Amino acid sequence: MLQTLKNSLVILLGIVIWSCESSETVQNRETISNEQITHEPAWSISESKVLGPYNPFPLVTTASFTPINTVSYQDNHPTTLISLGPTELRAYPNSFIGLYEIINNEYENKKYAITHCPQTSSTIAWDRTINNNVVTLKASGYLFNDNLMPIDIETNSIWSQMLIRGVRGQYDYVSPNTFNVVETDWKTVKEKFPTAKVYNEQVNNEVVENISSPGTTNRDYFRYGIISGIANVKIHIFKYDLFQEPGLTLLNTTITGKKVLVLGNEERNFVSSYYVDSKRIYSVSDEDSFLFKDNLGNVYNAMGLVVDGPEKNMQLDSPKAYTAAWQSWQDFYDDFVFFE
Repeated sequence: MLQTLKNSLVILLGIVIWSCESSETVQNRETISNEQITHEPAWSISESKVLGPYNPFPLVTTASFTPINTVSYQDNHPTTLISLGPTELRAYPNSFIGLYEIINNEYENKKYAITHCPQTSSTIAWDRTINNNVVTLKASGYLFNDNLMPIDIETNSIWSQMLIRGVRGQYDYVSPNTFNVVETDWKTVKEKFPTAKVYNEQVNNEVVENISSPGTTNRDYFRYGIISGIANVKIHIFKYDLFQEPGLTLLNTTITGKKVLVLGNEERNFVSSYYVDSKRIYSVSDEDSFLFKDNLGNVYNAMGLVVDGPEKNMQLDSPKAYTAAWQSWQDFYDDFVFFE
């Protein structure tokens, strides 16, 4: 039974990779013809860069999580973290988000979708509550600049993942909010965030683990980008080699008049950012170099949650930001600010 399941998943994974990972296959796809969209809403992006065909992936709304000590992956297996509350830290191994590309989940009043495109190496958590309506997303099969294009099942609007906005249909030009996520590796998750709950879907009562074994997320072509502006969008770019301290490296910057703390560790494949109080002083914790503190006595974990101190359980807000391949950033945006 287990061998049959694994064989089936390998075939399914191959189909998914054909859709978003293989640049050779993408080059062989046909551009959507005028006949195909004659009665469809117009695109607000360059139609010539939209590749097809329309071939939706399965809709995934499963919310199956397990303690971290019940599953195992290779140390360098890419894993995405999202902090949803004082006791709710979730981890999504690439085995699943690479397979489905979009997973719809929720926690209390937070409804979100983990979106992932292997081709552009981008993972973003979208807030699914848009204009007081909740949307449910799946991968449409279309690609724009080789990047994932979600579709919502409520209105059939088409979206661009890296632009984080609608590009056709009722939600054209609508930009959802995002939840902060960090794409790191399994070793970092299990050693630094041992209380994380791991997404671990079951198929036919069998647990699916380690169905892919990708390499380290910390590759030279990766860049962490913070998005600012609406009409005139700027991308604030941070290379991973800025974060070479043994523990966390803390970098301070100002974006649209707000103080932003960017922190990370190159060896741990970890970069994240948070809005912080401009009147406070932040530094790496003396007790644990993967924690940081402020001058008011608060201690934070690297996901921006206060784990000790007078404001315990407070979660820092984050700007719109994510990691992606540097070439992909250049395919989507023109105005960059580089942190040196």
